[in-house]
Amino acid sequence: MSEIQIKPCLKLTEEQREKLKDIQLEIFDHFVDFCQKHNLRYQLGWGTLLGAVRHKGFIPWDDDLDVCMPAEDYYRFIGEYQDENGFHLDCREKDSRCWQSFAKLMKDGTIYEEYVKQRCDMAKGIFIDIFPVVSFPSPSKKFKYLTRKAYLYMLNAKCLPKQFLPVPGIKPNHPIIGKIARFLSRAAFFWCSREKATAIRNKSIKKHAFESTGWVNASDVIFQIAPAELFEGESIVEFEGRQAKAPANPDATLKYLYGNYMEYPPEEERIPHHYVSEISFGDRLIKP
Repeated sequence: MSEIQIKPCLKLTEEQREKLKDIQLEIFDHFVDFCQKHNLRYQLGWGTLLGAVRHKGFIPWDDDLDVCMPAEDYYRFIGEYQDENGFHLDCREKDSRCWQSFAKLMKDGTIYEEYVKQRCDMAKGIFIDIFPVVSFPSPSKKFKYLTRKAYLYMLNAKCLPKQFLPVPGIKPNHPIIGKIARFLSRAAFFWCSREKATAIRNKSIKKHAFESTGWVNASDVIFQIAPAELFEGESIVEFEGRQAKAPANPDATLKYLYGNYMEYPPEEERIPHHYVSEISFGDRLIKP
């Protein structure tokens, strides 16, 4: 049996990047319309919030769109949303192939195959990311905080598909920790499948999502823990010519997440977060 050929990264042209952003904005507008009709709260998140405040739109070299929802609204959203008008929701609750702990809202008829996921059996349309803002133990309660962090870290390592590829040319921030986590996850969860581990992780996240600890996680599992107050309230910011919702104090939120966020990163760091191996905007398939 011949080995599956790994496709190289596709370097998008400026025109293709603009087309990608146009479709992401189309998905975002559909998402906002649904939230308004169903009285659901959301906020721009992460680099998208940074782009709104610093650039009044996408960060010029960015290639994705992130939103956050309070846990209550997030779980209502994935429960009430029905695929419609050319869009579909990709999350564990709706597709057993999905291993991530958050949702992606995708446009039908499009393809966005990330390099690292090209061998994975999963939905691969152009998307926006939707993260639940869930409770997390306070760092001041070190034992509980570190225990839960380690538990989720190991579970997440078990959830990753074996076909997942490393990002080309980029070394992981903590390679030793990653190797230890993968080893421990295999040892601790030897008795269950990757699919079962994914279900356990998501059930655990939901179980603790509504606790009052003063701290939350609004990213993938344990990427960054932050004070809950940074994601509370509501303000309006401009994003690509439209009015979008943000935390009550975007400045405080961005300072906590990024420090001096108004300062541009060095030229060599102004690169996209995702590496794509194939893409289609609904017409022809573009390959490397």
